Amino acid sequence: MKRSMEVFAPNGQLLNYQLTKTLNWNKALPFHKDSLTLPGSLSQKSYLYADIKPDEDRLLIYFWPYITSGTPSTEIVQNNAFFEDHMFSIALEDRTTLSFPSSSLHAGAMTLPIKIYIGGPDSVSAVQAGVSAGLYVGKKWSRTQYIKLPNEKEFTTYQTAYSLNVLLGLNKLDLDEKNTKDAGKKFKGSIASLSAGISPGFHYKSFTLFTAIGFDFPLSSKGEHWAFKGKPWIGLGAGFEIF
Repeated sequence: MKRSMEVFAPNGQLLNYQLTKTLNWNKALPFHKDSLTLPGSLSQKSYLYADIKPDEDRLLIYFWPYITSGTPSTEIVQNNAFFEDHMFSIALEDRTTLSFPSSSLHAGAMTLPIKIYIGGPDSVSAVQAGVSAGLYVGKKWSRTQYIKLPNEKEFTTYQTAYSLNVLLGLNKLDLDEKNTKDAGKKFKGSIASLSAGISPGFHYKSFTLFTAIGFDFPLSSKGEHWAFKGKPWIGLGAGFEIF
C-alpha cells in the first residue's frame, strides 16, 4: 500500500488521507474455478461470469458475485468474499490472442428504407423506398477478441456480434394508382402506417445492419384499398444502438 493524498488542518493535524494499492502481479498465484466450493448446481458450470478490462500486458477480470432470491448460503457468502478480496488477471504475451463470448439485452433506433412486399397483385410494384423510422429491442450475442501486439501498450480489440430483435416503427405510405386497388375508391396522397416485425442484426461497434420481416398496418381508413394491406414484407435497414 502507499499513501497517495493527505489533507491537513491549519494547525498541522492530519485530517484524512487516501490509500491506493500497488499490485505486484509477479507474485500472483494461479486461480482455478475448481478451488471454489460452489453451491448446488453452480458447481456443475464450466464458466464464471465476469467483466473484463484491458490493462497494459494483461486483462483484468472482475468476477460477478452470486446472487440468490433468498438468504445466501455459507458457500455463496464465502465465494463472494473471495472474489471481493482478491484481484484477478490473465497475462498475455506478445502475438497472443484471447477471446470471450458475452450476451446482453440492447435497444436502439433504426430505419428501414427498403421493403419488398410479398403477395401483392402482379401489376403492382412490390418494392418501396420511403420514410421509415422506429425502435428495436432484442438480445445480442458477442465475441470480443483481445490481441497483444509487440511494442504496443494497448490491446487491439475486435468484436463481432449478431442479435435477434423485435422492431416497431412508423412509416409514410405514398398511395397512388400504382399501389392501390378498387379504381373507383382510390385515394392519392400520403398516410401513416405502423410497422411491426422481427429482425436479425449484424453489429459493428454501435452501428447495426438489419434484415427484417414484418407487416405494415395503415393508421387511416384511406389505406383500406392499399394493395399490400395485410401482406408481409422483407426489409433492409440500419440502426444505431442506444444501450
